[in-house]
Amino acid sequence: MKLFLTVILMTVLASLAHAEISADSIQGYLDQLGLQYERAQDEFLIVVEDPDGEHWPVMYIIVQADIEACYLAALPGVGIPLSGQERFDALETVLELNWNSLFGKFEISPETGEISISYVFSTENGLGFEAFEAVMAVLFTTMDENMEVLATFAE
Repeated sequence: MKLFLTVILMTVLASLAHAEISADSIQGYLDQLGLQYERAQDEFLIVVEDPDGEHWPVMYIIVQADIEACYLAALPGVGIPLSGQERFDALETVLELNWNSLFGKFEISPETGEISISYVFSTENGLGFEAFEAVMAVLFTTMDENMEVLATFAE
């Protein structure tokens, strides 16, 4: 009987340790932060509204429950040239930014040249609100701190 209870207790504890994060969880976090967003299944686009009423995307989030991950990417709204020496120079600068960035990595779309700053959470053991909020803040701060450099790439 004691072995049976031990097995049940271990099973319960194991299921508690594996707290899956869903898109609904992330939606709750975004609501708690009071952010405007658009949602399509497991994907979110956080938007801000300018004085003219236009919405601008500032962060993309995707929850991938099948691989227990949550991807966040801040979108500074700038890109690098698609060819030429200017592209090479911009790529070199982004490599330096990545080297100096402790959290978040700078990414460049090969098709559009658009820059993003991303972080991937493992959600294997859950994802708390405080950690989610902190990484969002770090990504936005990293974007702000490097905006002057990033803006020099604008064509």
